[in-house]
Amino acid sequence: MTYESITSEMIQALSNEIEAIKEGSGGKQVPLQNGRKDGFAAGRLLYTFDLASELGIPDDTPAQLKVGDESYRVTVVTVDGFEVILAVEEDLGPRVPTASLNTSPWYLLEILKTRLQETMAGKLAANKSMSLRLFNQLPNETIRPSPSPDFTVAQSSASSPPPPPNDEQKEAVTKALSQRITFVWGPPGTGKTTTINYLVPGLVHSEERVFITSHTNTAVDTVLKAAMKGLTREEIRDGAIIRIGQVREEDKTIECITLEAVVKRRGADLNKQLDEVQSRIAAVKKSQAEWTLWETELARIRELEDAKNLAEKRWRGAVQERQSVERRIADLREAEERLSARLAEAHSASFIKRIFGGLNPERIGQQLIELESRHTQCTQTLERMTKDLPTFQEAVESADKALSQTLSVLRAKGPLPTIDRIRDELHRLGTELTALEQQAKAIQEQYQQLAQKVVSEAKVIGATLTKMCTTPELYQNKFDNVIVDEASMTMQPHLWLAAALATERVVVLGDFRQLQPICTAKSDIAVERIAKTIYKEAGIVDDNERVQMRDPRLVSLRKQYRMHEKIGELVNQLVYREDGNALEHHAKECRTNPGRSAGPAPKYPVVLCDTTSANPWCARLEPGYSRYNIYSAVTAVRLAQQAIETVRDCKIEVAIICPYSAQARLLNALVRERALTDQVKIATVHRFQGNEKDVIIVDLVDGPPFSRPGVLLTKPEATNLLNVAFSRAKGKVILVGHVGYFESRSGGKALETTWTYFGRQAQTIDSTSVLRGYDDPEVMRSTEAMTGRMPLGNPEGMTLFHESTFYPAFNRDLLSARERVIIFSPFIQPGRTSRLAPILRKLLEKGIEVVVVTRPKRRSGRTKEGPEDDADRVMYEFSTLGVKVLTRPNLHEKLAFIDERITWMGSLNILSHSHTTEQMTRFENDELTSMVLEFNGVAALFRKEEREAKKATRMKKIGSLLGQRMSTPDCPRCGRKMVLRAGPYGVFFGCPSYPADKTTVPVPRTTLTSIIDEMDIPCPRCGKGRMRLRSSAKGVFLACDGYPDCRSIDPLG
Repeated sequence: MTYESITSEMIQALSNEIEAIKEGSGGKQVPLQNGRKDGFAAGRLLYTFDLASELGIPDDTPAQLKVGDESYRVTVVTVDGFEVILAVEEDLGPRVPTASLNTSPWYLLEILKTRLQETMAGKLAANKSMSLRLFNQLPNETIRPSPSPDFTVAQSSASSPPPPPNDEQKEAVTKALSQRITFVWGPPGTGKTTTINYLVPGLVHSEERVFITSHTNTAVDTVLKAAMKGLTREEIRDGAIIRIGQVREEDKTIECITLEAVVKRRGADLNKQLDEVQSRIAAVKKSQAEWTLWETELARIRELEDAKNLAEKRWRGAVQERQSVERRIADLREAEERLSARLAEAHSASFIKRIFGGLNPERIGQQLIELESRHTQCTQTLERMTKDLPTFQEAVESADKALSQTLSVLRAKGPLPTIDRIRDELHRLGTELTALEQQAKAIQEQYQQLAQKVVSEAKVIGATLTKMCTTPELYQNKFDNVIVDEASMTMQPHLWLAAALATERVVVLGDFRQLQPICTAKSDIAVERIAKTIYKEAGIVDDNERVQMRDPRLVSLRKQYRMHEKIGELVNQLVYREDGNALEHHAKECRTNPGRSAGPAPKYPVVLCDTTSANPWCARLEPGYSRYNIYSAVTAVRLAQQAIETVRDCKIEVAIICPYSAQARLLNALVRERALTDQVKIATVHRFQGNEKDVIIVDLVDGPPFSRPGVLLTKPEATNLLNVAFSRAKGKVILVGHVGYFESRSGGKALETTWTYFGRQAQTIDSTSVLRGYDDPEVMRSTEAMTGRMPLGNPEGMTLFHESTFYPAFNRDLLSARERVIIFSPFIQPGRTSRLAPILRKLLEKGIEVVVVTRPKRRSGRTKEGPEDDADRVMYEFSTLGVKVLTRPNLHEKLAFIDERITWMGSLNILSHSHTTEQMTRFENDELTSMVLEFNGVAALFRKEEREAKKATRMKKIGSLLGQRMSTPDCPRCGRKMVLRAGPYGVFFGCPSYPADKTTVPVPRTTLTSIIDEMDIPCPRCGKGRMRLRSSAKGVFLACDGYPDCRSIDPLG
């Protein structure tokens, strides 16, 4: 194939993957909690947050962090189990209780796709022949002359020099120097980093440039540390090796080679100049703030003066008005006296005198009354104004006081400047600030040029594959050599682009017996170009999974220095011996002893914790397929705590690994409950690759009632999955599993090999001994004292019950219910149910909701009464009492929930079993109960019930409107009135005996369309459109008329 054809396939595969992600989870808003500041690295603050569930997102992904109402741009440094480390420029304080992380999982794939398109268009230079050689499309080439390997230890700055290489590592270095493409197969602990110790310095000293990359920041930092050990102090100080991107932690070894640190060292003069300019900028801004404050204060003085003047004006106006009223009162008083005299004269005058003198007593009296009324009104007005006048005086005094105080404070600072002076100073400072900012910008441009120069002159550059795609200094650059670590999980498009940066050679390190890249899309091209590993694509591993050990491109490392030999032999039996690459064990006791000496079974490196005697049942997350097992989760956490407590001379690290995300969430909740997160890490196998711990506990989770182990443990890739889990242990592996369950079922080669090895080599303990040990009061007290918290539950979170002890305890729990009781019982029988009915009726009378989840009615067509008829009758009686009956096909879980406080789970059918040996387990823990409710899809069940109720209401209305248009037909067979029903292809009338009698009469499509339009059903998604009748090859349904802007659909039946 040509470069262009392969690139086109990769672009198409990425497009399919992007679309699959968008159609699946889409953009995510991830809740975070318990954020804490963990240091400072590469110029940014590091914060670690706890996750509620695992997050699958590449290192160096940009994201938005929302804290309260504020949003911050952050970089995802790495995700480690249920913790995420973020890099942020702003200081968020020492603690951030809650936050949310907004990500676009497809963003980086879009960037990668763009880079590939640029190489196709010629916008981005690419060494096409190197990519083709890596993918085995061109033959490999020998490089002549090649640099001579140097296996002497350099006088480096490393506190501990690299160990001398073994023969395999020497061969890997020699072969990598002598050919274009080299694959170094390095199983766990075989010293890939030591190989780097001697490979990179040899290339550097031959004046060749090296780009080191991987998909995680941790892997990049590990390889860079190895490379540093082969370089001198002077080379490191001068920037021969640099790290681009965000380092995972505050590590002085890596921090000193970050691009920021190297540029800071080499740009000391620029730093000094920039500091001086920024200091002057700060001083100018301070002066600006002071003069702006003066401007504000003078404006305040003007406001106070205006307020005082207004108060004085109002006071003067009130005084003048009062004086005017007083004058009117005086005038009225004089007028009253004159009228009174005239009235007296009128009364004493003769008739003739009154006529000729105009002395009418009645008119004069009326005038006098009017004057007296006006006099009274003026007097009242005067009284009111006299009363209000002090208020105006007080306003004047208050305004004067405020003005005086403000002036006094300002004059204490110095002479008051004029407004013209203030404006002149602000103009001058603004001009000066502009000049300084331009000067700072020029220095920063020089700084950027220096950073580019540092990158161009660096002999070794390390960055993640994400950074390679997003940083122009990397993807526009050329390197003599590209080294890719942990290539087994690197998807082909990343490797294709990385190889195109190399001019001389590409070295790929990894273990193809680990996990392969994760692919969401199901298309053939996506599986071929994303899920398929480079080892298969390059022909190192053939289509039958056979390793081509004679391939000259391949160098295998066999001597492992991490694991105890019995753990090493376990992974040999699983994988490497059959491949012809059996590991040789050279781990030092000082490395394996801390874990091996941990309990249980100290000194035994391989331990089997058998849960058969407890016969724990497994359950499945609803909705979904992820499995969980509460019993094995509690057992695994107790084993981890026991391991920590038994090693007192050092602090060991423990990890619990499981195949299912639901179980990982449950384990994480238990570990947090016990405050063990500092020493115990939780993760699924897929999220744990690359880590190593003293003790690894592998929880297999699976058990009854499932007929066989889950696909994660039985598919062909299960061998790699178990290899990853076991090979992370240094001193001890503890396998937690239901031996009886696995031995009685076919689980495939990986599980068969695992059980065979543990059966022969492991020290076996019974899980019930672990639980009984923690029931001891002395142990409980010591646990509480150690963790500072009460142990989980009742006691320690779990109590086991058989039938004889279960029902009395369960009845007590029922009577303690306050809000809701939920019972999962696949089967229902009258005998057992009748004994619980009185308690359930009492709960209903108290207003407590009772929900029963069971299997739906079977439609077998039987007429003879039998168990299924009994169940139907009980379900009907339940409904009449007020019990909410929900159904789930293929239900097998036996569970009960009292409010969100208590969980019962196990193998006993609560509403049917009697005279049985099955068991139930009781938990009293709010967090665990809430989690188990979520896992079993209780919320989804209630949502389904709401949907069904809405559909029933809608069908009733359709029936009502239909009755106005046509009469209900009779069944031609039995003569009874037919019943309106809905199916995939529309609404129809069916016999009451349907489906025993399948006679149907269709409803005309035009009639149904008219009814739906008349109902005017609003779109439940957008709220703007209206639902209309639509059809497709799959049947009839309702859809929003806002399509394609709104794609809301709803089945009619």
